[in-house]
Amino acid sequence: MNRGPAGPRWLRAARWLSAVYLAALTWGLFAKDPGAWLVPEGKIGGLPGGTDKAAHLAAFAGLAVVMLAARWPASVPLVLGLLAAYSVGTECVQALLPWRSAEVADALMDLLGIALGAAVFWAATWPRARRPR
Repeated sequence: MNRGPAGPRWLRAARWLSAVYLAALTWGLFAKDPGAWLVPEGKIGGLPGGTDKAAHLAAFAGLAVVMLAARWPASVPLVLGLLAAYSVGTECVQALLPWRSAEVADALMDLLGIALGAAVFWAATWPRARRPR
């Protein structure tokens, strides 16, 4: 029986989590007012300075971690490249939506988040991968 991070149940759960995370992030990036469910009375309004960029960094770092943990049948560089294309693509789509705006700084924070998430994933898994069996 396979147990632990390499087991099929764990892998299936990680893949579901990555799909749900991706769907939720996509909704948040394209929604008219993604924070409205937090404040039922109305819009949250503008975020304090820098909070938006920190949210992009954290969201894409988390996305990179869950996508790498899911061990999709693709190479790590391919997964990271697809995430980078997704981050730039979402900003391009936001430029077309009248209720959203696209910013180069957001795309840069997304890319930095992907790099940070990959580094966190590598740091968390590297010692296990190098441990003698």
